Amino acid sequence: TAYEIPKRDWSSDVCSSDLLAQFPNVFVKIAINNILAAEKAGGSAEKLFEHMVRVFGAKRIMWSSNFPAHPSIGGYKDRVERSKKALATLSAEDRDWIFAKTALSVYPALKG
Repeated sequence: TAYEIPKRDWSSDVCSSDLLAQFPNVFVKIAINNILAAEKAGGSAEKLFEHMVRVFGAKRIMWSSNFPAHPSIGGYKDRVERSKKALATLSAEDRDWIFAKTALSVYPALKG
């Protein structure tokens, strides 16, 4: 199926993600680097993730530690704690999907 891609202002990552959300087979992986990028840009990781849930839905977003990549960012425990803080404004159900259920639905072999 061919999709018509509407003209957008590609200078914004949020616009880019909004465009990709129209495709139901596109999933998003979020990690500590997204939190750091939001903060570096003067924004809020909380607001970024709230927007991503509105656009994609929590069932299409999965968390990753990206550990051990980027060792200067910190260890696994720090990444989990910072991510939990950044996702704290979301509902418990959304957090369950982002931290576990989405990955389990995409990669059923993880269920053991």
